[in-house]
Amino acid sequence: MSLETSWENTPASAGHKASMSDGYDFSALRILVVDDSFHMRELVRTFLEGFGIKEVTVSSDAEEAYDIVVGMDPDLIITDWNMAPVSGLEFVERIRKGANVPNRFVPIIMLTGYTEMKRVEEARDAGINSFLAKPISAASLYKRWSPRCRTSASTWNPRAGISARTAGRPSGGTSAARNGATGNRIRSCLKPDF
Repeated sequence: MSLETSWENTPASAGHKASMSDGYDFSALRILVVDDSFHMRELVRTFLEGFGIKEVTVSSDAEEAYDIVVGMDPDLIITDWNMAPVSGLEFVERIRKGANVPNRFVPIIMLTGYTEMKRVEEARDAGINSFLAKPISAASLYKRWSPRCRTSASTWNPRAGISARTAGRPSGGTSAARNGATGNRIRSCLKPDF
């Protein structure tokens, strides 16, 4: 039995043979993956690169990831819940309340093995946009983007009109220009779980 998978032969949906990105260009997206498990980080990175995303940054803990968020200003964060010493839930709350975070409204997908309703509600209340139960697959991660996002993704460029990532920013470096263009666009592409 062969375990090799070619993205060109992996169906994005039943009866549909195409790459996971269906020919759309997600290469301009910047994604941050936070998980204390090396294998999970690499699995998620592999999936994202298979979707055509070129800039995938990984972190093994929430403290380091917070510093990355402040400097990188990602378009999407995918984080595990169960990490130490700072949990993924605390990480999300810190982002949502952070004064020095470039985009406090960055879309966040929470990965977890805990699927009890109380936990889902707690994650929602902390500010996540989507919840994905482990074990994950490329298809389950990909399905977190809605069909309307895939439909317009080939013409959408989150970096268009933003010169050197500073256009429209006050000297303090907020991302007001990107919040409307990228943050809201990605957020609207996530399938709500709540």
